[in-house]
Amino acid sequence: NQLTDIRQSVDKMMFTAFDPNVTDAFEKLNYGDGEVKILKSAILPACRVEVTINGQKAEVIYFDRESPLMQIAEVKNQIIRYDASLLDVPNLRNTPRVITLKNYLIRRVMEIKAHGMTPTITFDDLFEKIRITNRDREAKVDARNITKNFFEHLQSKGVIKTFEFVKKGVAIHAVTFTF
Repeated sequence: NQLTDIRQSVDKMMFTAFDPNVTDAFEKLNYGDGEVKILKSAILPACRVEVTINGQKAEVIYFDRESPLMQIAEVKNQIIRYDASLLDVPNLRNTPRVITLKNYLIRRVMEIKAHGMTPTITFDDLFEKIRITNRDREAKVDARNITKNFFEHLQSKGVIKTFEFVKKGVAIHAVTFTF
């Protein structure tokens, strides 16, 4: 199922045209020096190809060039970067929900660090972003436990110094951290 979902997502982006007209906006907002001159492109300039790797046939995604969205985001300084190994949490199975949760958390932590924001992530926001707001209590407890494991991992890697869960009344409301 995951492979089918990945193929469908990649295909959709490969065949969705991107037809920007950003020149006027860039001039008015003082982004770059007219560096981005994309006239028309696919959102994801890539193709799926079959290759043999170590004697095994494999389907891979070959990126022809950088995405125009990436080029524009670079000019606008909107890229958050982090080492992908930070997502490799020991003893945590990568289900679709866990992957979504880890990606959201690492993005928020790095965003908060990069922009000097208040180092707090509320669970209401987290549940909304990973689409479990209307799920049962068990799903939310599981998300909090995964969050705890993930923050312990970030702490062990030196990304954050400390973290703690904050209660509002009797309920756990948010996770705060220092870096």
